[in-house]
Amino acid sequence: MNHQTAKKRIRLNFFDILLIVLVAAIAALGCIFLFSRLSKTTNDVEIEYTITIKDVSTDIHIMATPGESIVDTIRLGTIGEVVSFTTEPCKYTGFDQETQTIVETELKDFVNVLLTIKANAQKNEDAYSVSGVRVAIGSQIYFRTPYYTAFGYVTEINERNGGKN
Repeated sequence: MNHQTAKKRIRLNFFDILLIVLVAAIAALGCIFLFSRLSKTTNDVEIEYTITIKDVSTDIHIMATPGESIVDTIRLGTIGEVVSFTTEPCKYTGFDQETQTIVETELKDFVNVLLTIKANAQKNEDAYSVSGVRVAIGSQIYFRTPYYTAFGYVTEINERNGGKN
């Protein structure tokens, strides 16, 4: 019997071993990434949040009716629908030098617009995310309705029954 045909020898050099280790490392990283993405549970909830638009002239007629979609002007995603639309007097806080006190005055011909929006969101540790837009108290949101484009600050957030209404 021929000795060479009975026993085949696999020869590996340094580059073959390096290639095998590299492929195994890439496969391991891919599995870790995939399983970490699958293991994250998203806390989907329904929220109502209020955006306040400050110092709007009464000459500008802002219109928003319940049920209208609100679109983020930066990412162009829908960030909810209008629940309510209200205005309140615009107030200015200043320092009165004569009396050395802080005073609050209403500004004539200006109002603050409060736009309440409901949306499905993902709850994170410190904020909510609606279509990729961070929604937290104090966050600035650029948005548009069918009739108006503006920016405002989130001033209130309420979760609604664990998101299932």
